[in-house]
Amino acid sequence: MIIRTKDFKNKVALSSSRIKTFKHCSQKYYASYFLKLPDDGNSGSLRGSTCHDILELLSKVRRKPLVDKVITDNTCKNSPGLWKFVTATAKKYKVDDQENIDLIDKFLVTALNCDFWGPPGTIHTYIEKDFDLEIEGDGINCRVRGFIDRFHIVREGKILYIYGADYKSSKQKLNEEDLMFGQAAMYQLALSILYPLIELKDFRFIFLKFPKDPYQVFEVLSKEA
Repeated sequence: MIIRTKDFKNKVALSSSRIKTFKHCSQKYYASYFLKLPDDGNSGSLRGSTCHDILELLSKVRRKPLVDKVITDNTCKNSPGLWKFVTATAKKYKVDDQENIDLIDKFLVTALNCDFWGPPGTIHTYIEKDFDLEIEGDGINCRVRGFIDRFHIVREGKILYIYGADYKSSKQKLNEEDLMFGQAAMYQLALSILYPLIELKDFRFIFLKFPKDPYQVFEVLSKEA
């Protein structure tokens, strides 16, 4: 099998969202990816983009005391500098009305409460890791591209594992097909190529709208699958 990274030009890059759009509506796929018609997104996706930007800022180790304060206070509003950034980011994405701002605050608290710094034994955390890979061989000929929200390299005894996570701001959780054979499966494929000596042990989606039950766990596929 031949694996190349970013040295190809004319092959269409498959992504989870691209595949899902095509399966849902071929006309929308054509309008989005061929005609390049603008899509400003809905308030849900824009809230998600806002949260992603803020969580990336908070992922710096030096900001751990700030993260701890947000978790203790159960809100970002008591941290003036952070709250200024939250409102500015929300304004950039045009979701700075009171209803959206309150939801974004709750979403951020949920995210920070979900093993934000990784499980015990975490030695490194990657944020918004991008991949763009071409795979040829064994009956496969495709290019896959995407971003992984965050994953942790974790040492358990003498062995390293990967624990991955993806944030979701949607109103409902994934159905069984999308959970097992969608975005997470593509991420597992990418991680197995980028880190062939480190096994993916756990990958879960974190649904920010469900603070009491935020996790939806992806059952890691076998290498053959």
